[in-house]
Amino acid sequence: PDQPDQPDQPDQPDQPDHSDRLDRQIPFHQIMSDFYIKILVVATLLAHLVIGVTVGRRTTTLPLLPALNLIVALAVLGYWVQRWIAAAIHGYKLNMMDQLFPLYALVVCVVSVMTIAGRISTLIPAWVAFGIHALVLAAFTLFMMTFKMNRLI
Repeated sequence: PDQPDQPDQPDQPDQPDHSDRLDRQIPFHQIMSDFYIKILVVATLLAHLVIGVTVGRRTTTLPLLPALNLIVALAVLGYWVQRWIAAAIHGYKLNMMDQLFPLYALVVCVVSVMTIAGRISTLIPAWVAFGIHALVLAAFTLFMMTFKMNRLI
């Protein structure tokens, strides 16, 4: 008689409550497993090959090569900025390579933006940057296909 109102529930075995699934965050290392990283790396390498062939054959007037260089350089800068922030927070010193890679990426960003804007008319700097990061990407792809990765950082 003095019981609170409860909805009628059919007689069912206890089922797990998944109502909190949307509130939980999935750790990054579970999302980016070895399989997905390999797919991402191979897709990126294929994009490099397609853009390299397209620009090399001069089948487009779009600035695909400088745009790809800009995207890669911004990704490199994004990675290194996180390391710089961590170094500043935790108080550890960075070595020379921690400044050279981002400096190279910054130079590629500037050259790519200038090429897209029409300030640089030749694609030689864009091809040099493209060649460097395409070779690094090819080596990384070979490494990823050879070894199993548990984490990237």
